[in-house]
Amino acid sequence: PPCMLPSADACKFDFSQCSDVRPGFLCEVHCKAPFVGEPTTAICPAGSSKLMPTLMWSRPQCSLEDCPDPRPAPDGFHKTRSGDWECAEGYNGSVVTYCHFSSHCEAELVLVGCSRWRAAAEGADV
Repeated sequence: PPCMLPSADACKFDFSQCSDVRPGFLCEVHCKAPFVGEPTTAICPAGSSKLMPTLMWSRPQCSLEDCPDPRPAPDGFHKTRSGDWECAEGYNGSVVTYCHFSSHCEAELVLVGCSRWRAAAEGADV
């Protein structure tokens, strides 16, 4: 019987070349887009007494190449000509970004840190 695939981050690692690997044979584990990195070699151990041995592997060093921008831009955020995000007019704060993956492994850039600017009350010392 083929080796069992290990439980690993299905959004990050691609085991498609290892789905039917028999004991004593090798396969490659790749980074799944939008991650990039060099593949690593995995082996299905031979001579195991287990009915279905588990694939032995080391994780590829996968880094995120690009995370798609949200479309449209969320309220309070503006993308500059240089490609950076900043708070839109009428908002203030510091933009923080991170990449979020849905349960279907779809990546989207999440923006936080900008809130609507509130003017000081009329007549107050500013």
